[in-house]
Amino acid sequence: MAGKAMSGTVINDKTNEKSAIKVYKAINRKLMEAGSKGNAMNVLEVVAQTLPNMSGLNMATALHRIAKHCIAKEDDPDSVLSDASLKVWQHPAFPMLTAAVTQRAAETIRATEPSDRLLPPQATSIVAWSLACVNSYNPQLFSLLAQLAEPHMQEFKFYEVTNMLWAFSKFGAFLLHPHLYQVIALRLKSRVAFEFKAHCLTMAAKSLVKAGTQDEELLMSIGDELCGQIEDMRPASIYNVCSAFSRHKLFHKKLFEEVTSSMLDEENLRFMRPPELLAVLEWAAWSSTSLPAGLFAKLGVVIPKLVPDMTPSQITELLCTFLHTSSPAYLVVMPRLLDTCASHVDRLQAEDLASVLMAASYASPQHKAFLDVCAITALAKASTFSSSVLADVIQALTRYALAGMGTSASTKALQHLLQEQHSRSSFDVSTEASSLSSAASDRDDEDVECRGHGGQLRGSGASKIGSLTCIRPPPGLEHLQLPGPFRTVGHQPRLVSF
Repeated sequence: MAGKAMSGTVINDKTNEKSAIKVYKAINRKLMEAGSKGNAMNVLEVVAQTLPNMSGLNMATALHRIAKHCIAKEDDPDSVLSDASLKVWQHPAFPMLTAAVTQRAAETIRATEPSDRLLPPQATSIVAWSLACVNSYNPQLFSLLAQLAEPHMQEFKFYEVTNMLWAFSKFGAFLLHPHLYQVIALRLKSRVAFEFKAHCLTMAAKSLVKAGTQDEELLMSIGDELCGQIEDMRPASIYNVCSAFSRHKLFHKKLFEEVTSSMLDEENLRFMRPPELLAVLEWAAWSSTSLPAGLFAKLGVVIPKLVPDMTPSQITELLCTFLHTSSPAYLVVMPRLLDTCASHVDRLQAEDLASVLMAASYASPQHKAFLDVCAITALAKASTFSSSVLADVIQALTRYALAGMGTSASTKALQHLLQEQHSRSSFDVSTEASSLSSAASDRDDEDVECRGHGGQLRGSGASKIGSLTCIRPPPGLEHLQLPGPFRTVGHQPRLVSF
């Protein structure tokens, strides 16, 4: 492609290499300036003006500068800013840029001679990382990036390795490119001690687990190297490594002790967000490992402050995690946690209300103020509940009643919900019986057994508290067995074995 560069030079196949390099450098300066002084839109405007004359490295630089404006924190690429990404997708220069990168990558694979115009192998990690930051997955381009990167992985710098690993694991792209995973794993195994920064190692651990690794030896070697560096790690890095080991059901005693000991420092604990705190607690609960003495007292102060910023699923996970913590000291935290939750019940959707109420019925059934607020809310919204939510709330309230922890409000709510369930079941049974009778009118002498959805008998028997059984775990608790062995909430099944 030919086009007019900012300097007036036209770049084409006959352009002198030195002249072309001058143009590439000028474009690069313009991209850097737009990225540092403006926003993603400013960078895209430069792309629109200079794309025909860009080198492969220019294109990678443009994508990187765009991506940095689409995440909240550069050390946490999962913190995607949805609005910023949407604006990038909608800009006409962005699809032109991705198409040009795809064409340049294919051209690089076919090339027999080196050229500054082509896409350098190490730049493939910048392209993959940048596209993942804006949630833009192009299967053809990622396939080309894998082909370019594989032969040169041992030459990649530490951050280039982990950027590539993170981007491909985010999109599940290793399913299509298992050999790329293998060369990345080999590069990680052959790393020199402390070659990789701690942040990159934690990102590697998280991405390996997301990719479905079975290589526990590699994960443990990462844990070994991180020991002694916890004090210098940011909360996001602590989250990465704790969630990786917890989800892989892998315990590293020394690493766990250093992480939890660092939480005794109130300054460290104060900067932890809900996901980071939950990752540590979940790891402790899964491994049945006691937390340091005194930590629960500090959590009792910090956690209520975090609850307003927690999603309903995080609140449910927190309750379930405390339930399965080996130390009974969680009782110090639970009252304050449920006090705070009670003031936020009105923002819960029906499914979330069922989940949180069920978790609380196991974790702290004696907290009657929380129960009353939930019961009153359920009573007011009963007619809007789906059949599954209705059954789940009934089950939770039944647990309170059978444990002798019911209140007048919860008893009233339970009776009303049972009547609501009975009226719906009666309608379902009569409708189904009428249909069966019409289809089998010649068999009037035979008894027809009518069962409701899920195979559970419906009708008057449903009004007996003791006869209720759980058809399925309530929403949000699918990965927990209550009461029983802890299984991590939200644990992702392994995608593929390597």
